Amino acid sequence: MRTKKLFLMLVTLIMSICTFAQSNNSMKGDVNGDNRVDVADIVAIIEIMKNGGGTEAEGQRYFYLGTTQPTASNYQTLPGVIKTFTSIDDAIETTVTAANGETLYMLCPIKWMEGKTVGLENQTGETIKFLEAINTSTISDYAIYRTKVLDDKMTLTLKTIVEDIQNYDNIIVTGTNSDIYISKAKLQLILNIPEDISVFQAGIYCSKNEDPNNDNGQTIVATNVNKETKECLLQVENLEMNTLYYYKSYVYIPTTSTYYFGETRSFYTENIQEVTSGEAIDLGLSVKWCSHNLGALKPEEFGEGYAWGELNPYSGSYAYISNGNYIDIGNNICGTEYDVAKYKLGGSWQLPNYYQLLELFEKCAYAKATYKGVPGYIVEGTNRNSIFIPYGITNIYSGYHESPSGYSRHYYGNFSGFMTGQLSNFSGSKGYVLSFLFDYNHDIDYLWYYKATLSREEPQAVRPICLE
Repeated sequence: MRTKKLFLMLVTLIMSICTFAQSNNSMKGDVNGDNRVDVADIVAIIEIMKNGGGTEAEGQRYFYLGTTQPTASNYQTLPGVIKTFTSIDDAIETTVTAANGETLYMLCPIKWMEGKTVGLENQTGETIKFLEAINTSTISDYAIYRTKVLDDKMTLTLKTIVEDIQNYDNIIVTGTNSDIYISKAKLQLILNIPEDISVFQAGIYCSKNEDPNNDNGQTIVATNVNKETKECLLQVENLEMNTLYYYKSYVYIPTTSTYYFGETRSFYTENIQEVTSGEAIDLGLSVKWCSHNLGALKPEEFGEGYAWGELNPYSGSYAYISNGNYIDIGNNICGTEYDVAKYKLGGSWQLPNYYQLLELFEKCAYAKATYKGVPGYIVEGTNRNSIFIPYGITNIYSGYHESPSGYSRHYYGNFSGFMTGQLSNFSGSKGYVLSFLFDYNHDIDYLWYYKATLSREEPQAVRPICLE
């Protein structure tokens, strides 16, 4: 029974092919024009039917340029859809009108675009807006392109243009590396952008993987570059200390959806086993930093916790808080009689202000490390000197920290808090101190510190600065 059905289906197919062939050629069955009727004609007919009907010479397919997004259910009936073109060259001079801000779509067979790219030009010839290919699998054998109309005029009339895709040798070269610290480095890329390319994106992939790419490491995009830019230094951060990294430069040409890559190179981040010895450490910043926390004798010791304005370690009571009310001792106690670092160490020592502590975190390199058996961070200055910040748990339960969504999210958790000598104006009260929190257990892809406003009652670590 199954064999009989297959036989009937085959007979039907052959009859359909013969009928089709008779309607398309004066010599019955001769479809490919070789003056013979043979198997080659059946193959030609199947190819024609796959290409949307018509003769092999015609090869007519659907083409669309307009503001409606083509889909599998509507592309054959879109207003303005054309089925008289046989190649993308036929589509040149097709025009469409669109308003500023509208998205334009183009539909055509994928094979039409082999070795080609398409774009749009306004009616005055002022600019060329290349179209970006999207979701080519939505409609079988077809490609969909889109672009957004952005122009000072409210309406534009556009036409398709065609250029041959070129292969560019040495368009991007992976350069050298420099300024390698424990957690950051500068990587060079060299650009050789041809005159006919007006839009591109360049950058560097950096990863511990031998084949660095966008999925297995960091992507550092080059900003403020143009065709005249020949060399560019990009800084990669948040690296691990004493680790081998690989990096590779790239250029992306959106007009052809093409990537070009430079060679893969590598470097090791610096390894620091001993921090700089001494009391006041010069890190290449505006002030010198103490090698250890207040109350500690060594860099790896956490020291003592102090509430803001208090001159003795926290023991359950406060000198400048009475019955829940804050006694006014000023908004900035750096270098005053209420400065615990000044009180304990004398001389040019004092509490850091907000900007000095921010400078420490933003201008230095930092790497998670276990130093002398203690977890924490090694901080490397711009001049290669270094200090160690031990991680000591402080139960922060009353305060706010800065997050990507704003500076108001209530925060709870165990962090090391480092105070400044300044009060915050947060909520207009005298109860919050400008501080920094740092977390040893964070993911390496995120900042290890948080700008924070903490309650004056919170005992925090103190890292003194020296003005001399």
